Amino acid sequence: MTSRTALFAEPSGHYLTLRPLKFAMLVEPRDRDALLEAIRINTFLWGGTYNPIIPIFSNTPENWSDRPLPPPSPAEILSGYIRFFDPDILVACGKINPAKIETQGRTIVSARDITGSISVDGIPGYGVGLPEVLAELGRQEFKFVRRDELKVLAPTLEEPTDPLLAAVFGDIPAEAGELYEHCLNYVDTHRPAISIDNFFEFHSGPFLFRRQVCSYGLEVRLPRVTAWHFAIFYFDHADPIDLIDYWNLRAVG
Repeated sequence: MTSRTALFAEPSGHYLTLRPLKFAMLVEPRDRDALLEAIRINTFLWGGTYNPIIPIFSNTPENWSDRPLPPPSPAEILSGYIRFFDPDILVACGKINPAKIETQGRTIVSARDITGSISVDGIPGYGVGLPEVLAELGRQEFKFVRRDELKVLAPTLEEPTDPLLAAVFGDIPAEAGELYEHCLNYVDTHRPAISIDNFFEFHSGPFLFRRQVCSYGLEVRLPRVTAWHFAIFYFDHADPIDLIDYWNLRAVG
């Protein structure tokens, strides 16, 4: 698995090595609102790019069959995801009942436990939030005028309920909207309108996506046995399972 750490300087000049809490978002794949909720929470949390989204199945999908072997049960699928990603905290999104989840000893909370306090005191119920990251980003990267014209991409998504656009560029919980706008004053921004028709125009360039901002300061270390290579991931952006796979491949590092 990947290791994610960050170095922060103390007033004494010494450095601290920190890592963010690792969350795993639990969603029913066909619950579009829950999938969006998971993406938005991950965009708001420091290190959220590397937080997996775990599908909770009531029945094993047909394409999980590997004949002649019997298909895994929904409980075994959940167990495998948790074992592989090894999260600190599980987050139940949408209509999932935390009491019915086999947690394997992990703490489990609801999505509301994370977002409920944002509109009140500006910080999530668990973890470090995007405003704190933006403030640090502003101090370190935007203190002076940049020659490379780097900007934080703060787009308006023309389809705000499109999970693909949210997964590519990041989105934020509704509770954080006003606070997020205030914190954007710390950085230089670019605010285009992005749709499914033009999003490739913004996929590269001197921009930091919101999902990249939430990983600021982190150093990702892959196992030494991992070989770097290029691959194409072909998927149906309208299929929630494919979108979850897209997110999780990135979460692996």
